[in-house]
Amino acid sequence: MGLAGSDRRYPRRLAEIFRLHAARRARVRYAARPLDDVNEGIEDMPAGRAAAGMALLP
Repeated sequence: MGLAGSDRRYPRRLAEIFRLHAARRARVRYAARPLDDVNEGIEDMPAGRAAAGMALLP
């Protein structure tokens, strides 16, 4: 089972992801970018150039 992005429409599915993560059977994938690159990051996500979620760093 996977969860991409912020899929808040399915709370039971989200609860299952949290359960799997707590059991160390799932992991959170993300890419870190400098805050100055926020616009490029926003463009990359829907274009499929971002392999994971994005964390912005100050």
